[in-house]
This record gives sequence, structure tokens and C-alpha cells, in this order.
Amino acid sequence: MRCADDSSDVGHTDNLELRLSPHHTGACEGYTATRRPLMLVWPQEFVTREEALTAQWQRVGVARRKKH
Repeated sequence: MRCADDSSDVGHTDNLELRLSPHHTGACEGYTATRRPLMLVWPQEFVTREEALTAQWQRVGVARRKKH
């Protein structure tokens, strides 16, 4: 997700709507709580959780560089 301060937050889920809802309402504590509004910029589906986690960790490197 792209945050209001132009940083990024990366994650994975089995249910995209269930994951996004708390982020958008502010009910989710953590990094995105003070960086709303958020915009989903790169949803991607994977066959296995392992593939999703590998992609997430690859994106985390990009997201961390944008956060700092």
C-alpha cells in the first residue's frame, strides 16, 4: 500500500478485503495508523504462501528504502 506520506507498507493475506478494512479505518495499529489515507497499488495473487512470502520480502527492501 502507498501511504499518505508516499512511503509503502507491504504485507500478505488470505483475504484482501479483511486485511485492508482495518488499515483504511485506522483500527489497525502500527505503521499505517498515522499515514492514512492508503492506496492499494500492487495486489498480486500467488499459488502458495511461500511464493507470497518470497515476493513480500523482495518488496520489503523497496518499501524500507522509501520509508527512510
